[in-house]
Amino acid sequence: MRSSLRYAPLAEDAKMETLDQLQAVVKEWIDKCPDEMTAPVTPESLEGIYFFAFRFYQQGHYRQAESTFRMLSRLNAFEPKYWIGLGAALQMQNKYSKAIETYCAARLLDDKNSNPEPSLQSAICYFAQDQRKEGLRALDVAEQSAKHNHDQQTLEHIALLKTVWSNEVNNKHK
Repeated sequence: MRSSLRYAPLAEDAKMETLDQLQAVVKEWIDKCPDEMTAPVTPESLEGIYFFAFRFYQQGHYRQAESTFRMLSRLNAFEPKYWIGLGAALQMQNKYSKAIETYCAARLLDDKNSNPEPSLQSAICYFAQDQRKEGLRALDVAEQSAKHNHDQQTLEHIALLKTVWSNEVNNKHK
């Protein structure tokens, strides 16, 4: 699966290298989130939490990534990348219906419809559930976003998926 997560590196002092350290910090935030937090959540602290969530995802710790991205989406429900991260973590755990829901939230928050990734990943989830027609429709939406951005690499990826999946749909009806 092509990673739908993007991360811009933080300053070196914000990085923690061991999984135990990451888990301890994130667990503390999750335990307090969001009702019991007394300190304001700054954009910098959200980026730090995002770094932890991304690391969990990269290291294959999808349940921890899911919890952390879920917390981020509660702390700032209007940030599409948190919903995309949550969708990716759910998708990697084969929780396809829930992943589709979160990708839809990310797409709705993208007022310019400029990111094809939520629709593309939704399509992959639909196909994993053998919902081929819905998957092809999601690919159409992803294609429109990619065309809007002149994103040739994503357009080629979508064209390949459409070819393969259209053939599967056609073969199923024979």
